[in-house]
Amino acid sequence: MEPIQDTSCPPLEYVKGVPLIKYFAEALGPLQSFRARPDDLLISTYPKSGTTMVSQILDMIYQGGDLEKCHRAPIFMRVPFLEFKAPGIPSGMETLKDTPAPRLLKTHLPLALLPQTLLDQRSRCSMLPETQRTWRSPTTTSISWPRCTLSLGPGTASWRSSWPEKVVSYGSWYQHMQEWWELSHTHLILYLFYEDMKE
Repeated sequence: MEPIQDTSCPPLEYVKGVPLIKYFAEALGPLQSFRARPDDLLISTYPKSGTTMVSQILDMIYQGGDLEKCHRAPIFMRVPFLEFKAPGIPSGMETLKDTPAPRLLKTHLPLALLPQTLLDQRSRCSMLPETQRTWRSPTTTSISWPRCTLSLGPGTASWRSSWPEKVVSYGSWYQHMQEWWELSHTHLILYLFYEDMKE
């Protein structure tokens, strides 16, 4: 049986060899002007690996457990998604302008696409903004992320046509994990595992 091709979605756009949702690829230009602060905390995950769960937990900690403060705005406004861009919704960079310090930030970007200021912060002050890495097992991610892309609309890949070739937005899970793991040898990074948090 031949795989069903999804013709309703245009191909993903490639940036430095990484496939991205079209709007997110367009957001990378303005993102390069981003300036990290010493007290920024970056939540970096591969998609569908517990990003929102960790964002909610950390925002709750930052707000001293005050539920009213945690309900002040949707999570994407409280924890700006750096590369986010979609018609009719404030981009991650626009949301970031109104985010008071200390800032929680999130991204799914691989290191090659991350604004250099996040990595250079270490040389501008005594420490890199802390980074929170969440991992999820490749088995559950390989099912969850391609299915999720179907609901994202134009510019996304389909489960049937893309996963066997590993062409999903943000590229290879393995490469993503390996790059961040290697960075942990020189930068302050806390790793959390999705399955451990769930337990």
